[in-house]
Amino acid sequence: MTTKYEYMNEASTDPELICTICHSPLEDPCCTPCGETFCRECITKWIQTPNVSCPICRKDLSIDVLTQPSRNVRNMLDRIPVKCIVCGQDDLWRGNFDDHIQKVCPKTVVSCSAADVNCTWTGQRDQLNQHLLVCQFASIDKVKPAITELITEYQQLKDQVTRQIPQINEQQNEIKRLKEQLIQKDTQLGK
Repeated sequence: MTTKYEYMNEASTDPELICTICHSPLEDPCCTPCGETFCRECITKWIQTPNVSCPICRKDLSIDVLTQPSRNVRNMLDRIPVKCIVCGQDDLWRGNFDDHIQKVCPKTVVSCSAADVNCTWTGQRDQLNQHLLVCQFASIDKVKPAITELITEYQQLKDQVTRQIPQINEQQNEIKRLKEQLIQKDTQLGK
């Protein structure tokens, strides 16, 4: 399991929150019917090998009987202090770590805010403001809403045309049929 954080003081973590298979704090924990708690990945791998019993009590075990631990256990796991190995910030709570990476971490690689209008720049979040100063796509921020609106309108018109093609084809067939009837009547009248 690859994570972008390390534990601040794993040795001080409550032993009840440690997986007995990998000996680390529980990740995506699940419980067995016999009351043991393991990392979901660890116990799944354990069960998929020739082992079909609990690693602790040896009772029969299958993946479909695993359940979620209590909210209290999940909350305690979320409050384990971690350090971001991407930017070095410490004293983060494990439960908030994904928000840190997605919204705050200055060293996380992000795309330009104008990526939706073809800017291909990617870089570290702490370099984004510098990029925005020179980005030819982001500098049109006042025009960007209009471009987005035009793109949306274009897509709607394209969808409308696509929906109308069968009607147009039907009308063309009707015109062709009417022409044939007219030619047939002209022929009958001797014209």
